Amino acid sequence: MIADNDTAGLNGAKKLIAACPVPCCELVLPAKDAREFYKNGGTKELIEALLKSAVWRNPGVKTVR
Repeated sequence: MIADNDTAGLNGAKKLIAACPVPCCELVLPAKDAREFYKNGGTKELIEALLKSAVWRNPGVKTVR
């Protein structure tokens, strides 16, 4: 889930992730939104690097702490 980097986008992403029945994560780009990220030189490689540090939510699998 790529969320817009504002309150509405972040809140919407959290609600959607909570209801999502498949593994997912929230990715907030270092820009207002995906279009601005791309216009400012954002690349596939940068998104892949950000995803490596993302915390994935996997329904049905309990996290051991």
